[in-house]
Amino acid sequence: MFKLLLLAVLLFVSTNVDDLFVLLAFLSDRKIGAKSVVAGQFFGIATLFAASVGCVLAARTVPEKYIGLLGVAPILLGGMRLWTLIRHKPGAEEFFEPKLSASGALAVALVTIANGADNLTVYVPAFSAHSGMQIAIFGLVFLLLTGVWLAMAYYLTRHPRLGPPVRRAGNIFAPLVLIALGVVILKESGDGQMVLDILNR
Repeated sequence: MFKLLLLAVLLFVSTNVDDLFVLLAFLSDRKIGAKSVVAGQFFGIATLFAASVGCVLAARTVPEKYIGLLGVAPILLGGMRLWTLIRHKPGAEEFFEPKLSASGALAVALVTIANGADNLTVYVPAFSAHSGMQIAIFGLVFLLLTGVWLAMAYYLTRHPRLGPPVRRAGNIFAPLVLIALGVVILKESGDGQMVLDILNR
């Protein structure tokens, strides 16, 4: 059991380190509330887990290019945030906590899923070598660690001393991080040229 739990932790951490930085970016955004980030992140991770289980049950893998096409989502989101940042420079005014927003949660979920090609690549073969009960344990560990990831990001952005500089840096760098993330996803999946071809038509 210890080896199984250790494997689950290693699987999650190795495929979600970059998600921690994305969560910092989202939690620094005044327009996306913490509840929306939590809902979107849990939904995104759950979708990736379910897709991995589905692939195991179907005895096949999802072509990476289909996940890669979702790389357009963080590029568009980052572009919109960059435009807003250019038009309205972030000030040092008090930080407000927006409520749960379906659009905000969807944005977080889409970015999480778009960044999940490596999750599928790692999870599918790992799940294939384990029983249904063991896969369920993987899912439980992933659920708990998603909460840990969110708690860490929330702590850093809401800390009395660390929070303000982290949020300021997040507001400035978040659009660039999202755009870079989308470009990397498209490039690694081989869909970049396809998107360019579509835009040139």
